[in-house]
Parts: sequence; structure tokens; C-alpha cells
Amino acid sequence: MRQNPHDILEDDQFFPWACQLRRLVIINCFACYLVPSGILLMSYCADIGCFRHGCGGLRPNQCLPPVSDTFLDFSADASAHLRRHLWILSSFLRTIFFLVVWMRSYWFLVPSWFCRFLFTIGVLLQVVLDTLSAWLPDAGGTAAWHTLVSIAELATCMLVVLPLFASALCVERGACSRSILIVWTFWFGTGMQLLWLLWSWDMTNWSWYVCEWAAIATLDFTILAMGVALPSTMCFRINVKRPCWCVCEIIRRQVVHPSEAAAHDDHEPLE
Repeated sequence: MRQNPHDILEDDQFFPWACQLRRLVIINCFACYLVPSGILLMSYCADIGCFRHGCGGLRPNQCLPPVSDTFLDFSADASAHLRRHLWILSSFLRTIFFLVVWMRSYWFLVPSWFCRFLFTIGVLLQVVLDTLSAWLPDAGGTAAWHTLVSIAELATCMLVVLPLFASALCVERGACSRSILIVWTFWFGTGMQLLWLLWSWDMTNWSWYVCEWAAIATLDFTILAMGVALPSTMCFRINVKRPCWCVCEIIRRQVVHPSEAAAHDDHEPLE
């Protein structure tokens, strides 16, 4: 039987440099989503203050800041500049990860060229909007542009990128598997929170920002759940024998059962 070129065996010479895709995605979710958001919020509250006496929903005495305020340079303080650079760095890492890992993973799971085209367009649009939202501050003349870009980015992620990848996982793992149900539950919860934020856009109460942070956290956990739902046999590796533009590839590790390996050894001819 002809072996799939994307499959590798235990003794493949490149496998020691391959990384399980599930672990790589989980590490990326913590490093580029959950941890930076937590650091930004805690640093902002330590520097400027959160839930101070007499606080409200508007600047300068906000009970809880919006996400975009945590990486604004409100002052010449070093922590504000560090938050700004941290967000730009995490945006850059997210861009690299989406272009290299998510796109190749989807192409590995889905053979349809039309679906691949839609997912590629969605990923490219999302990374461009994510980069613009990081560089356009939510203040002054760029505040309206930042809001528009952020809404477009969330819409692209929720309506194109995440549904397409989750659908590919449904085909791979089964629509009724526990991990897939968790993915769709997080996705649905994020969508409901984002719709409520749009519906109550003019609200100035600080509870609006609580829902914004909850929506961002739920979106991050949706991506984390998709990483957990990836098959454990899928691996990411750098193949030095391929051209420089496609050295990163997704492969499927073949797990050979010990009984099958023993049977194979028994049938080998003696020299």
C-alpha cells in the first residue's frame, strides 16, 4: 500500500525535531492570548488604578478599562511603553502563527480548494486587521478607525476563520465528540457576548467593559479548545529538505501497535 507522504513512522529521521501540533497550539494560546491580556490588565491597574473610589465607566476614573486602553501611552511612564510593545509583539507572534500553523493545519485537514481559498482569505484579512488594531491607538483621530478595524477583525474571526476550522475538526474527530462540542459552546458564548456588546454600544456603565473582557477571554478559550481538539497524531515539523518557502509542514504520525510490530518482526525473512 502506498504510504501517505504526510505520514511518518516512529523511526522517521525527522521525528525528533517534530512537535505535537496540539501542544504547540496550547503554548501559543497562553503565550499570545491569555498571558499578554492578563499582564496588560494587571499592569494597567497597578499603574493607573482600577475600581477606585467614585469610579465610573468613562475616562479618566474608570472602574475597569476597555481592552484597547491597556496598551495606550497615557503617560511617559515606562510601564505604559512596555504594555504597548508587549501588545505589538503578541500581535506579531499571532500573525506568524496564523500564517504558518493554522493555515497549514487547515490545508492538511481539508482537501477542498474552495474551502482552502475561503480560509486563506479569512486568515490574511484577520492578520491584517489585527496588526492595524495594534498600531492604531483608540484615542485622538485614530479612535474611530481603531473601533472599525477591531469590529471587522472580530467579525472575520467569528464568522469565517473559527467556523471553518471547527467544521474541519468536526470531520476529523466527529461532530458529537466532547472536544468539538466544547469548541462550539465557547464559540456560541463568544458570539452572544459580542452581539450584546454591539447592542449596548452606547452604554457607559463599567459593567460593559466587564462583558468585553469576558468576550475576549471566551474567544481565547475557543482557540485553546480548538487546539485541544486537534488529533494527537498531527505534528508540526521543519523539513530541511524542502525549499525555504515551505520548510514548515504538518504531518501525521503513525502510531504502530506493539502487537502489529511483533507480528511484522515474525514475518521478516531470516538472513
